[in-house]
Amino acid sequence: MILGNKQRMRILRMLAEEGPKSVSMIAAALEVEQSALSHGLRQLLRCHFVTVKRDGKTRIYAVNEETVAPLLKQIDRHIRTYCVKACEH
Repeated sequence: MILGNKQRMRILRMLAEEGPKSVSMIAAALEVEQSALSHGLRQLLRCHFVTVKRDGKTRIYAVNEETVAPLLKQIDRHIRTYCVKACEH
């Protein structure tokens, strides 16, 4: 399952909160190797959780604003409303 992976969720959350980023920017922020990150981004891209645009040789990734961004906002609202302090998220 695409969203069952912590690293992919971290990528989505970061892009949703901070906006579009290149692979090197995401790797640095999440402190992961670019090769592992590229694998996660490829899976997210294949299922349209993220979009990609080219800026010269650089690929800029962003969360899918049409469908994924609203879902993440709804999940955050649910956590704030129903999660107890011991809830891990």
